[in-house]
Amino acid sequence: QYGKKYPNALHGWYISNELNNTVYDKYPDQCAQLINGYIDSANKLDKFMPIILSPYNVSWYGSVNSLYSTLKNVLSKTNFRKGDIFCPQDCVGTEIISTGANTVLKNSPKYFEAMKKAIDEACPNLSLWANCENFIKVDDTTLLGKLPANIDRFVKQMEVIKDYVDGYGTFMYSNYSPDISSSEYFHYEYIYYLNTGKTNEFKHVSNQELKIENETDSSFELVYYCDNGTYGLSHIVLSDGKTESTIGIQSKMLDKTIYRSRITSIVSELNSGESATITITPYDYANNKGETISITYTKK
Repeated sequence: QYGKKYPNALHGWYISNELNNTVYDKYPDQCAQLINGYIDSANKLDKFMPIILSPYNVSWYGSVNSLYSTLKNVLSKTNFRKGDIFCPQDCVGTEIISTGANTVLKNSPKYFEAMKKAIDEACPNLSLWANCENFIKVDDTTLLGKLPANIDRFVKQMEVIKDYVDGYGTFMYSNYSPDISSSEYFHYEYIYYLNTGKTNEFKHVSNQELKIENETDSSFELVYYCDNGTYGLSHIVLSDGKTESTIGIQSKMLDKTIYRSRITSIVSELNSGESATITITPYDYANNKGETISITYTKK
């Protein structure tokens, strides 16, 4: 259906079952039977397009050694063809193979070395690719799987496992769709890397300015300006020394007021002549923390 319209794309059959190393260990024969069912069905339709299996292989499902042995056992029972692709997800990017002081980038090569050894010994027809993730893990659960990773982090994922893989892919590029404001920053960064092989010099939010305007006896307006950095402006953290609040900005504006709010609580808590320091800390869509800017308000 799509070959003529997108001749430069990779066309293949995707095995949708998200298997993992625990399932290999518990049900090796059933896993092989499931995979062979896909292979046999695909062969009846087309023997040339590759079959892609993109399972989870993560630390809480088993150690590196157990991954090697269980994967080798399953693959020895499969009928993968020359050019088919084993493209594990998440064990490159999302920190789910982090253990203690071993970060995901330190653990990834160990897991990929084990997978390559299992494939070479049990199923050499199969190519090993990496399904790199281009989102980052954050504490805010509403942003899980949604906050894009900057291009530097994505490139690091590819570099640390380059000795073990034949290719790379990602199924999460849709993270840069318009539902996330300022997503075009990430798209342009990825396209620049794709075209040049280089990453742009990263820039934080800059030229910040914080002002107090339209002051009355009971309130004032706090006005914040800035220029966007490489990855736009996602949110700011506003603090008056006593309370702290996170304010979503989601702004693409480079030459307009970024944030304006009338403040009453600070004024009501101060006596005449007393002062309070207000700070704003900007964060971009890659969760990079910018330089804090401050201003002092003195009640008349």
